[in-house]
Amino acid sequence: MFSRVEASETRAVESKLSSFFIAGVFFSCAFRDIRFVSFLSPQDIFLIAAFISLYLSYPPCRSKWKMNQFLLLGIFVFIVFAVFSFLVSRDPVESSFNYAKVYVAFIILPSAIWMFVNNFEDISFLIWSYLSGILFSCAITLLFYPGIDSVRASGFSGHAVFFGMLTSTGIVIVLGKSYKKFRVQVLAFSVVCLASFALAQSESSTGLVNIAVALLAILIMNIRQRRFLISMRFWILSVMFFIIAWNSEFLTTAKSRLYITFHPQTGYSTNRISGTSTIEARLYSVRFGWERIKDSLLFGHGLDTFGRSTSIGLEPHNFIVLAWQCGGVLLLFTALIFLFLSMKYFLIFFRNNYTLGVVVWLVTWLELMTEPLIYERSVLAPFFLVCIASHIQFFKRD
Repeated sequence: MFSRVEASETRAVESKLSSFFIAGVFFSCAFRDIRFVSFLSPQDIFLIAAFISLYLSYPPCRSKWKMNQFLLLGIFVFIVFAVFSFLVSRDPVESSFNYAKVYVAFIILPSAIWMFVNNFEDISFLIWSYLSGILFSCAITLLFYPGIDSVRASGFSGHAVFFGMLTSTGIVIVLGKSYKKFRVQVLAFSVVCLASFALAQSESSTGLVNIAVALLAILIMNIRQRRFLISMRFWILSVMFFIIAWNSEFLTTAKSRLYITFHPQTGYSTNRISGTSTIEARLYSVRFGWERIKDSLLFGHGLDTFGRSTSIGLEPHNFIVLAWQCGGVLLLFTALIFLFLSMKYFLIFFRNNYTLGVVVWLVTWLELMTEPLIYERSVLAPFFLVCIASHIQFFKRD
């Protein structure tokens, strides 16, 4: 009897630790620039601890056997990529280490989320962990630490563009959720307000485009569900705040950068390309990425710094092109499989009126296809969460 009580208490402690670690993964998404050592971030530590604790406590059933197959397949693919990186890259050690980051982002991260999430309460817990991290980061950024750039806010994210992606994703998640309790609506509106100010300070055109695309998607999904009137209070407050902020001096620099996104401006240059708009500069990066792909069509150039760069100093701002340039046809094939599976999830989200899944999917792929992202766990964490959430809602879990 005593041993059963002890075992029950031990499982309870393990469960609390696992919850703490996986919450830390999502909370620390906004703090990627913090490093305990040169390569290890708080998110890495939380993720490793969460995965180990969840894996050890996972029940030894068929689902764990499937998990083991998934992990072993990932290790095999990683070894293959590591071998090729030693053959083609200038810095094979850095390239192999970055392939390890790919393994962590696409294998360890979704595995940890899959093992943790069993019900809607777990999903909501991780969503609010993510939003809490963004909220805390925005507060610190606006009040104490604007970041390494004295002009554009970046906080502890390491880059103003990345900070804009995080804040806009937080806003999108808040707008994509439904709220029944008034106090939760007030909290959600507070997140939108603070994150909007931080987004404006980051002057991220990617973040502003994320919001525009997400608002259109949410409007379409609400019309499909005939729920637009239910969320009218929240929409009115959000739109009023946006109109006031847009017509104030606070968003002057953000609006000017949004203009530069679509229109060339005299004296403006991006990596030796003068007189270009932001979109043109990113298209140039894709064009010069294709030039490098033709130099090593089959094997790529490795995932080190040299292998990722183009002749104009920019990495290709496109997930597919960057994968092909760095890893050749093997990494391209892997990226295309990920794209195919993602498209299947989007259809599931849309068909089942899963608004949060639709908007998170849209902003994630908007960022992947317009920024040089290939293993960013902070971008992928919300995406994997909504995909796994669909298994709770629409499928039967093992």
